[in-house]
Amino acid sequence: MNEDMRNEAAREAATEAAMLKSIEMALNMLADGVLSYEKIAQYTRLIFDEVKELAEQKA
Repeated sequence: MNEDMRNEAAREAATEAAMLKSIEMALNMLADGVLSYEKIAQYTRLIFDEVKELAEQKA
C-alpha cells in the first residue's frame, strides 16, 4: 500500500509539472502575439478558457 501511495504521488507530481509546462508555453505564445487562443489551446492542450484567462491576467 505504501508503494501505491508513492506511485500516486509521483503521478500527481508529473501531472502538475506537465500543466505548469503547458502554462509556461501558453504564456510565451501569448507574448509573441501571433497565434490565436484556439491554436494555443490546441498546441498546449489547455482548454480555450484557460488560455483566455491567462491572456486576461497578463494584460
